[in-house]
Amino acid sequence: MESKTIYGQAWVAGDSLLQEQYLVIPGKETYPNIVALIPDIWENLRNPVAEDYPVKNNGKGYFYWEYKMSDTNNGGDTEVTVKLECPQPKPGLFQPPYEIDENASDWEKYWLNKFNVALENSKKSNVIQRSSVTFPGTSYVGQDGNTVTLDDYVYTNDDLGDIENLLSLY
Repeated sequence: MESKTIYGQAWVAGDSLLQEQYLVIPGKETYPNIVALIPDIWENLRNPVAEDYPVKNNGKGYFYWEYKMSDTNNGGDTEVTVKLECPQPKPGLFQPPYEIDENASDWEKYWLNKFNVALENSKKSNVIQRSSVTFPGTSYVGQDGNTVTLDDYVYTNDDLGDIENLLSLY
């Protein structure tokens, strides 16, 4: 009987994509090992033509790598293809202005576009929370059969100081 390698789960640790692998030699020991499938994931994610583990895309903003993993249900003799979701960019990977290069990878274009949209939205509103909250008025029939009307009411930051917890008013 020959030796075989059992390919385990892959995970992102630091800037690398690692996989646990076991070398099984019949009649001897099993030798565990951790192998870097992708030594620098950020270079891989930004490379539109990565060869070993190209970044794949389902067209809906889901980016993933595919790798082989042993199916241990039958002794590890067959391999299955597993998808592993690509991470979001680490802090500092992209710097403003977020210019999109035509030669960038789809993953890089997706995230640069997200950053540009967030930057534009922050410039438009330039606030973290609204300056006021409006509770619309309503009318209803009370227990005595008369119609009760409530007017619109606007709470502002000046009224509350902080409008995070409006329920605490009641």
